[in-house]
Amino acid sequence: MEPTQRNPVRYMIILSMIFILILGVFISGYAIIMKGYYNSYESKLNIYIKAINKANNSTTAFMKEGTLDTQTAKSNIPNIINTLQKSKDNILLLNPTDKFKFCQAALIQGLTNNINIYAQLLTVLNNPEATDLSSSRNNMKTFKDACIGSYSQACIDKIKISLQKNTVDFIDSSIYYMDQLIKIKNNQGISDSQTTDFIGGVDESFKNFQVIKTDFKSYLYSLRNNNSNYDDLINKVFKNKTDLSKLKINLTKISVPQESKDHNPIHVFDLLKHAMNDYDLYLDSFTYALTNEKVQAALGKIEKDASDKLYIESDMKMSQVNKDYNDFIETYNSFKDIK
Repeated sequence: MEPTQRNPVRYMIILSMIFILILGVFISGYAIIMKGYYNSYESKLNIYIKAINKANNSTTAFMKEGTLDTQTAKSNIPNIINTLQKSKDNILLLNPTDKFKFCQAALIQGLTNNINIYAQLLTVLNNPEATDLSSSRNNMKTFKDACIGSYSQACIDKIKISLQKNTVDFIDSSIYYMDQLIKIKNNQGISDSQTTDFIGGVDESFKNFQVIKTDFKSYLYSLRNNNSNYDDLINKVFKNKTDLSKLKINLTKISVPQESKDHNPIHVFDLLKHAMNDYDLYLDSFTYALTNEKVQAALGKIEKDASDKLYIESDMKMSQVNKDYNDFIETYNSFKDIK
């Protein structure tokens, strides 16, 4: 009797079952390994994202009555930047699968802009008088929008990251703070320009006033000693008064800046104006006395002592002019030193 031959069909079935079993074991093992990898990746990522969210949410402490507390923010922002940078470095060390590569790239991009937000703000807090405040303000807005946009694409299964409302409010308050700095700087620029124009106008007016400011008593003594014509001196005083009138008109054309805690341009202007007005009064008084002396001389009744008494009032007024003049110089020099 011949030995029983193997059934080839049965043999193929057995081999197929063995292959399927081996394949199943392999797939199951791979699935278990990948699941563990996914769980490990997600677990680590979750830890880093929690640190990021915690750092961003800490900005609540930097607000005081709805506005940015600059000193608190300035002291604590470096810690936030360090935390975010460490989280970024750790995430970059992760090796995501194709499934998570896009999301992780979006996360890194968002985190980069997140760090830039605080770095930009810290730069402004350290130098609030910088010349590039407008650029800093625009950068903050750009970083904020880019960060929000990138974070919205960085959704890895149930792990989500975003700028919470309190953080967005903090960033908006920071941008508003920069807006105020820019406004102050612009106003200061206008004020500086106005002050420069004011000083230029006052310098010119004062220089012209120095030219015409004259004590005519010396001319009077010369007239008496040389028996000169009174009308010549009267005309000289009249011309001086005409020049003064023009100077006073030009003075009114000077634009006076607003008063500040550091200097008071209005007071400077008033002192110069007061000196000119008092000098105008002196000219009137001197002209009146000189005209009286002329009449007395024509009548042959002139006496030195009597004629000198005619000028008592004008002498007093000239003394007041000199006082005004010196007060103005002292105040104006101080004003320019502060400016």
